[in-house]
Amino acid sequence: MFSKMLTGALGAGIFALGAATSAQAANIAVNDAGNSGPGTLRAAINTANNTPLVEDTIKFAIPGNGVHTITPLTPLPTITAPVKINGYTQTDADPATDASPATLRIVIDAGNVDDGLVIEADGVTVKGLDIQGALREGVHIEGSHFIWKIGHVPGPTFPYAEQWWELTAFRQGLMYSSTLPGGENGPFARAFHPGFLMGGLGGAVLLYAGLASFGLPVLLFYGIVRGLDQSAPHVILPQFLGALLGRYYFEKKFASNWKPYIIVFFAGYSCGVGLIMMLSLGLVFMSKSVFQSQF
Repeated sequence: MFSKMLTGALGAGIFALGAATSAQAANIAVNDAGNSGPGTLRAAINTANNTPLVEDTIKFAIPGNGVHTITPLTPLPTITAPVKINGYTQTDADPATDASPATLRIVIDAGNVDDGLVIEADGVTVKGLDIQGALREGVHIEGSHFIWKIGHVPGPTFPYAEQWWELTAFRQGLMYSSTLPGGENGPFARAFHPGFLMGGLGGAVLLYAGLASFGLPVLLFYGIVRGLDQSAPHVILPQFLGALLGRYYFEKKFASNWKPYIIVFFAGYSCGVGLIMMLSLGLVFMSKSVFQSQF
């Protein structure tokens, strides 16, 4: 009797294993913008959740041109299986390129629910969707590990960074080249004009007086300066001293080899700073995680 039961159990296990391994990833179509029923996003997510061992793809083919809005009246099913939800499969939808922003044709109006999508599985890809109005989060992730990908920076996806990039690169180029031979007559040197210096000093004094008169924190100005990606006061002096050290000591010591060595020095310095930061953070985390019990 036990032998028959064992044989039956093994046979059932082998059958289940064969059925699981033979499952194929499927393309699940969303052709209805309604809240529920066949062809809706809700039904597509339920179908994908029923195949946890394969990665299905949810594609959109809702009839008609223009933008299609899906308005869930109740929360959509939690995504518990690997799946690709690709809104770019809808007609006239296109991902972003270096020359143009993305064109989205699928909108999820999540104004009636806490979260537009809730994800609890690994291997989930969501793209090409415009999730709006969620009471909490457009995409809520629980207990899984994801790799996020954003558009190119600089690029048309981030127009502000596209305009700011050139100015930031120019400013950094001025600073890094200011102490190189020939930099005495460059734009950085011309900035040390008495009028510019006095104007900056006067502006700083007026700003400080204005902040003090309104009872605002002086560090507000520091935050504005750092927000504009300018050098902080505690960074300017070490940078200047390092530049003098490189110009008048290391350049003479290494002669023609100095310029190739600059990259090596900078890489070593950056690695050292990173290691010191990680060590410091580790010590802080350990110190904060230990406490003395009163019992």
